[in-house]
Amino acid sequence: MAPSGSGTRWGLRLVFAAALVLHVLVLYSPGTPGDSTSTGVDKMGHTAMFAILVAPLLCLGTPIGSTLLAATGYAVLSEFIQAFAVPHRSGEFGDLLANLLGIGLGWLIWRALPEDRSQPTRSPR
Repeated sequence: MAPSGSGTRWGLRLVFAAALVLHVLVLYSPGTPGDSTSTGVDKMGHTAMFAILVAPLLCLGTPIGSTLLAATGYAVLSEFIQAFAVPHRSGEFGDLLANLLGIGLGWLIWRALPEDRSQPTRSPR
């Protein structure tokens, strides 16, 4: 399920890089006092951001287990960072669940893409 062609690979790298920059800006920007982030829109944002981080990595051929494990660790870490290091932000269990849902969604998006048949296959030995 890896993409074919160097143009597609560069495009996926750019999508991942842009998503990572946006992710860092959105999740780690200081909040304002009295902000309520427990809305459904906030949870959808968490889900979408993690899906957009995971799907391109899997499409680029990163190891599935390592990618999902690293994304899960980052999901947990990001909530701790928001709770203890970002002014007027909080780490929420609901946000963590939304992050994990996004990781699963990214995996599902990757699984739903057609398998790349243009790459030569290895015969089993």
